[in-house]
Amino acid sequence: MRRALAVCLAVAATAGCGGSGRPAPTAAEERALAVRFARAVVRGEPARAAALVDAGDATTQELARRLAAASRGHSGTLRLPASRTAPHRWQVAYVRRIPGADGAFERETGRIVVELAGGAVADVAIRDRELVLSTHHDAQLLPSKR
Repeated sequence: MRRALAVCLAVAATAGCGGSGRPAPTAAEERALAVRFARAVVRGEPARAAALVDAGDATTQELARRLAAASRGHSGTLRLPASRTAPHRWQVAYVRRIPGADGAFERETGRIVVELAGGAVADVAIRDRELVLSTHHDAQLLPSKR
């Protein structure tokens, strides 16, 4: 009985304890994935954003599609580098300009927080989102708006 238990433990240890057999991603690989995901969201590419989410997580895939679809037509830019806020969690600042009627526009800033698991996006959130309304005239007349 002891021998059978020892063999089972040895097999489990060599198999990686039920893991995928792939080594865990490095911090640089995680950062690159988080930036690719944030870029897809900010550029308004729902399919690309959803493809970076864990295939079995339909809820997060839908959230990624909706976040990216909201940026379609008025994409923004990322403020790199991404920063690590916790193990497997990265945040990327972004800014975008949303045109409105009669020369008015909104300037949106915020941070996309990406949590990773197993080399895929496990969760995403937008934090510190701020919208500032401005007009074409404000931008022309006030140096502080430039």
